[in-house]
Amino acid sequence: GINAEYGEKHKKIPEGVLEPLITSMNLQLLLFLLLLFLKNSVSLYCGATHNILTTESIFDSPIKRVIYSGTLPNVIVYVITGTDTLYRSTDEGSTFTKIDLDANSTSDGAKFIITGANSSEIFVRGALSNVTYAWVSTDSGATFTTVRLPAPLSFIRAHPTVPGYLAATGVSPGCLTKPQKDCSRDVYLSQNMGITWTKVRTYVTWWFWDQTSGIVEPADTMYFVEWEDKSGNWRSKPNYDLKLVRVTDILNSHKSRLFVLANNVAGSIFKGGILFLAQWKLNSSALILKTSQDQGKTWQIAKFPPRAELDQSNSGDQRYTILDPQEGSIFINVQHEDISWGNVYASDSYRSNFSLSLEKNLREVVNDFPSGSVDFRNVSGLDGIYIANQYEYNSASPILTQRVRTLITRNMGGEWHRLAAPAGECTENNATCFLNIHGRATNTQGFYAYSDVKAIGILLGVGNVGEYLNFDLRESNTYLSRDAGWTWIKFKKGPQVFEISNHGGVIVSADSSKSTPTLSYTFDEGKTFYDCEFAVSSDYQIYVTNIVTEPSNISPKFIVYGIRNGQGIVLHVDFTNVHERFCEGAQTPGFPGSDYEYWTPSDQLGGECLLGKKMKYIRRKQDAECINPLDYNPVHVFQNCSCTREDYQCDYCFTLGSDGVTCIVDKEECPDFDPNVAPENCKGTYIKSKGYRKIPRDTCNIATGLNLLAEEVACPPSKPVKSSHGMLYFILAVFIVLALLAFILGILYYLSSKNDSVRRALGLVLPETCLPAQRPITIQYSHLGSLDDDTSIEDDADILEVGGHDNKEEKKVTTSGTDEFNPRA
Repeated sequence: GINAEYGEKHKKIPEGVLEPLITSMNLQLLLFLLLLFLKNSVSLYCGATHNILTTESIFDSPIKRVIYSGTLPNVIVYVITGTDTLYRSTDEGSTFTKIDLDANSTSDGAKFIITGANSSEIFVRGALSNVTYAWVSTDSGATFTTVRLPAPLSFIRAHPTVPGYLAATGVSPGCLTKPQKDCSRDVYLSQNMGITWTKVRTYVTWWFWDQTSGIVEPADTMYFVEWEDKSGNWRSKPNYDLKLVRVTDILNSHKSRLFVLANNVAGSIFKGGILFLAQWKLNSSALILKTSQDQGKTWQIAKFPPRAELDQSNSGDQRYTILDPQEGSIFINVQHEDISWGNVYASDSYRSNFSLSLEKNLREVVNDFPSGSVDFRNVSGLDGIYIANQYEYNSASPILTQRVRTLITRNMGGEWHRLAAPAGECTENNATCFLNIHGRATNTQGFYAYSDVKAIGILLGVGNVGEYLNFDLRESNTYLSRDAGWTWIKFKKGPQVFEISNHGGVIVSADSSKSTPTLSYTFDEGKTFYDCEFAVSSDYQIYVTNIVTEPSNISPKFIVYGIRNGQGIVLHVDFTNVHERFCEGAQTPGFPGSDYEYWTPSDQLGGECLLGKKMKYIRRKQDAECINPLDYNPVHVFQNCSCTREDYQCDYCFTLGSDGVTCIVDKEECPDFDPNVAPENCKGTYIKSKGYRKIPRDTCNIATGLNLLAEEVACPPSKPVKSSHGMLYFILAVFIVLALLAFILGILYYLSSKNDSVRRALGLVLPETCLPAQRPITIQYSHLGSLDDDTSIEDDADILEVGGHDNKEEKKVTTSGTDEFNPRA
């Protein structure tokens, strides 16, 4: 853990420190300083009750990024500091070694780092400039090879499953000179983790991997949103002249094929096995959304209530944000009039009809631009439970930006309720006392409702008790729920940074509002707290930036990092030896001698049926004094329930009535909709909605419970046609038959000049003099060009498109927090 730069600058203990230490007999502080002087990282035990080993490492400047790579027990930790210096740890962050990248590269350090599908592969990029360097490692960062990049590369992404594959966005040389005439935004692909690169597409605004590539399709199968016209400056090109293409075998010019999937594209993304497409309507500024589950061969139009249709000409910049696409359902936040909020729509099981689930859901805005993050989070590991922040809705007044409340749903957005305040936090009969939790849109420190799939039911968040959320973090506290948000306790006073590990067996937190000498930890999910005094004096406190653990969140080892006197500090905290034994009895939960219990989440009414089934999860008992083994895998069992009202949500163009239970026609969203009117040209029967549809992924038993599904009813009798129209229809039919015969005869007449069989057949009824003169037959060759021959390939691809594209829609689509479609970025 030696930091060479720090050691050179601090060769001696500061004057005036040693004598007072000896006088006061503060031997612990003396030992700390001596160790720090010798090796710049020091290990001490903290906690009055437990043997918790803490190891502190000091870095040259504040820490910008902490990156974990690999899985236990082979985890590597990388740190990039404010001076773009790279450090590496092979013991989960207990000690670090500085990595000296090639000094001859003239780069000013590590600006970006990414790991490949194989965790031993590391790509580090230097600063973006006319000449950009990178460093590649195939042995988990033990050694690096210096690489000169073909262009300044950004938006670098590793293939999710195939080792060695990287793709990146770069700019052509024309962008680096003035005037920028032929300035293209290009895509490069590497098969060896960035050592060599191949330019594969030009004039691209967005790209992504095919999620089946490397499994069903070749690894180099990709999607591109690109301009039709491949000339000029891409920055000045119109955003309506874009198309979506899919290229297979992109590096193999003999096998490569290009398929044009859509035109008039505004954005596209692959998420949760679904290809999303936002598209401009033909000759319109309105946008629509499509989905495909067969790689764009066929498309399904997402049907929203009329008010959700997006028209850029009327309301400016708008977006779709894909929140949680899962099997059988999709949540989408549609940004309407204001960039700071959007309405959330939930799909049916076919992912085609969307109904309003939540109005005025907050969207994060950074520097007056939407970031793509939305205050809408699922509770990890539990189907159907989400927490969201909402502006208070008042139809008589504009959005009240300082009136935000937190809501929770336990039935996939069918109903939303306020969070219950912790016991004792409210005065008696206070009808406006609720718990409100910060999301990314309501604070600048990154707080949001946090859960981990390995710690079933545990939720942590920073917020306040009251009618609305208080935006002043100084008035906030930290709260915990161990039953998926049904009940809460005050976890710690004030805003805390925190982390969960070992399946909830250890939770560590620290004050985030000021420098602190103390960590807090709990082994029983907040029932009992202990303090770890890691600083031997007030001079060695840390302003804690974050607390993290390895990606699987099962290790009892944490990294706490922050700042002290302008320097980066990493505190490695090891709880391995706190308990004397591993937990036992996972196969016999609830029995005497077992450290485990069954836990069943509750539905909206406090019952035990969630999404039509009773789930029983096995987890460690709250008071068990043991540590979960690293190979422990929690299991669950379920039993289907009879259907109740909780298993249904409002159907398309329906909304909850004033009683909060009954679904009624939504006249605001669908002013012309009448469920009692049969569709036009109705024949036989049609499906009539009762106002409800079964919640996607709900498995309740309709036969033994409430049936609110749509019913099949007979079409009303059609009106008889007046006899006066009979002659008109007859004349029209005769005209169509004669026109068809004339067309057929014309074709045969034309073919008789080229085909002997046709000519002989016509010769039976027409004299030879009436037939056209025969023409010589010419042989024509078709050509499919190489990948660089865009025109020939795209013409061929258009023929392959016939099955499902009426390509006239699109929109800005995002996955929450990351992948926002922004062609101008």
